[in-house]
Formats: sequence, structure tokens, C-alpha cells
Amino acid sequence: MKRDSFQHFFYIGVWLKGLSGIAEVLAGVLLWFLNPKMLHHIGALFVKHELSEYPQNFIVRFIHHTAAHWSLSTQHFGAIYLLIDGCINVGLVIGLLRRIWWSYPLAATVLSLFVLYQLHRAERTHSVGLVGLSLVDAVIVMLILREYRNRPGL
Repeated sequence: MKRDSFQHFFYIGVWLKGLSGIAEVLAGVLLWFLNPKMLHHIGALFVKHELSEYPQNFIVRFIHHTAAHWSLSTQHFGAIYLLIDGCINVGLVIGLLRRIWWSYPLAATVLSLFVLYQLHRAERTHSVGLVGLSLVDAVIVMLILREYRNRPGL
């Protein structure tokens, strides 16, 4: 692939990471202020129809079960994790888009640490979603490092 193609993938990945970071911050704030009963009600509302039509659907049952057994400590952990991860991602994306060169290795390091943490959590929770997210983040790390190596002036 030509350099321009990789650079396009780099910018697409960075923008998606930035949008994801903004969504995480918003979700973290929302999660912090909603009470567990409200979350259970929202979860039940989302799966009510699907549960009646497809009672054996794994994803629908998982969402329903998770919403029913949601604790305040789980909620606060999730909110704090989303807020920290989202703020870090938004900050790193700003540095990458402004081409602040020290932010490239910092972003690669921080995202790599998040990948390791996500894989650790995936191993403990058997979450396929976390494995998928980790793979996407790993590709973004490789694109960041490639862009850093190919920066002008080297």
C-alpha cells in the first residue's frame, strides 16, 4: 500500500478514536448520575420485545441479566473507567491531529496499556466484545507508530 493509504487509515482511526472518546465521556457522566433501578428499567425496555420473540437469544438474555444484576459499585466503576478512558483518548487525539510529535509515542503507549487491560478483563469475563475492541485498538497503535516513524524530518 502507498503511504497515502496508510495515512488515510491513520486519520480515520484517530477520528474514530476521538468520537469514541467523546461518547465514552458522555456515557460515563450519564452512568454516574443514573440510579441502578433506572438502568435496569432502561435495559428491560430495550430487550422486552426481543425477549418475547427470541427468548433463547444469547445477547438479549445477557443484556437482560446484566441489567437485572447491576450494582452501584459496578456502575461507579464503569462510569469512572469510561470518564478516564474517554478523557485520555480525546486528549491524545487532539495531540495526534495537531501533529504534536511527543503525543505519538505517548498515545501508542497509553493505548497499548488499555489493550493489555482490556485483554486481561476479556480473559476473566470471556468478553468477545473486549477482544474485538482490543484488536481495533492494536491496529490503531500500529498506525500511530507507522505515522510517527514516517514523520517529516527523520
